[in-house]
Amino acid sequence: MFDVYKFNSKNYPIYANFLNKLAKDLTSFYYLKLNKTFKVSNKLKGKGYDPVTTSDKAFEKFIRLKISKKFPDHQIIGEEYGHKNTKVNILGSLIQSMEPDLTL
Repeated sequence: MFDVYKFNSKNYPIYANFLNKLAKDLTSFYYLKLNKTFKVSNKLKGKGYDPVTTSDKAFEKFIRLKISKKFPDHQIIGEEYGHKNTKVNILGSLIQSMEPDLTL
């Protein structure tokens, strides 16, 4: 399968524009969530403590949705929801890795 968005220097503007828009959209989304109540849960469930908030999950879902719409064939790896498989071989597509806490 031919991947239009193979990661090479010709595609840098595509990614740069996408990331700039994503940052602006995520900032707006962040401010909507800022004064809302959120819950904290333990991802490790009895094997230690690794907190995750409903806001963390909401931010990752937001980012995943934006990436999936713009780059549907790209694989996504996130802290809260793990790996999203696609039909494209992992070597044939850019892997999007996210840590929502680092995006703001």
